Amino acid sequence: MATILVVEDDVAICNLLRNHLEADGYMVIQAFDGPTALVAVEQHQPHLIILDWMLPGMDGLAVCRRLNSQVPQAIDTLSRESPPELSPTAPPPLVRGPLHIHLAERSVRLDGQEIDLTPKEYDLLVLLASHPGWVFKREVLLQQVWGDEYEGFDRTIDNHMMRLRKKLGLVGEKIETVWGVGYRFLQ
Repeated sequence: MATILVVEDDVAICNLLRNHLEADGYMVIQAFDGPTALVAVEQHQPHLIILDWMLPGMDGLAVCRRLNSQVPQAIDTLSRESPPELSPTAPPPLVRGPLHIHLAERSVRLDGQEIDLTPKEYDLLVLLASHPGWVFKREVLLQQVWGDEYEGFDRTIDNHMMRLRKKLGLVGEKIETVWGVGYRFLQ
């Protein structure tokens, strides 16, 4: 039986993943922070690790780097945020109806017309459109797009979303506000 380590600080998401994987016949080990993940790898030597990027104690990238220096197998990442220069070919555009997001060029086209977005608007759109249906808390959007050093208000997200929706016209209606939580890109 293959062993999978799920590293996710959101207990509900971690348990959801565990339930689905166990239903498919996998043995699942859970860790809720970076340091615990490293200990779990040593103790259980999993066949696969599902690793969240934002973790308490040590972020997912630091865990990945540490494992890469300790484990002889190659580490593959599934992320649309990898720099294009690391991949031999440019990734295909992310297509959501008439919206085409060209990741290698950092450009957005709507019905063939280029849309002028600020870097933060672009990053927000890529994050949301890359995960249709997922609800992102404002804090997560701030951390992913602005980084850990941002010290402003979380309402800056609301202002950026308002401008982004306006620029996208009817497609902007696919960016839904989840009241009291954050935002999602509708499928």
